Amino acid sequence: MDALARQWRVVAICFIALSAGAVAALATAPKFYEGDMRILVKRDRVDPVVSGAPDAAGRSDLSEAEVLSQVELLKANDLLEAVAVEAGLDQHAAEALENPTPEEALAAAVGSLRHHLTVAPIKRTWMIVVSYRSEDRPRAYRVLNTLSNLYLEKHLALRRPAGT
Repeated sequence: MDALARQWRVVAICFIALSAGAVAALATAPKFYEGDMRILVKRDRVDPVVSGAPDAAGRSDLSEAEVLSQVELLKANDLLEAVAVEAGLDQHAAEALENPTPEEALAAAVGSLRHHLTVAPIKRTWMIVVSYRSEDRPRAYRVLNTLSNLYLEKHLALRRPAGT
């Protein structure tokens, strides 16, 4: 303790320098908004199982492969392209590029969306967490909302029985 008392000036200078550095880092750091949503992967039968077995009605044999297939469905290029167009990310990318073609603007928007989008299954659950990071709060909301709507449409189209 005597050593700190003798070096109080050095300790005070170090404390002030570290505090000033932390304040400067916080003031100059860019602001990011991160929105997230969780998707519960569940298999429902259209027609209930009729059986004499006691656990047949409430049984759900959902495998990890089925959860991972839903993760890949969320990362599919056609879904991300539709999200980029519907959420207006292609127009935002076109403003950032110089004289882009619509295909170049869409490719840049999908690349940016893929970079800022995180899709991962939660271990030992049937849930998927999807998060999107943006500098603009309304854009983060719009992208996640559009992604959820288009994902549900695509999921239902894939799961719907033929002829319905």
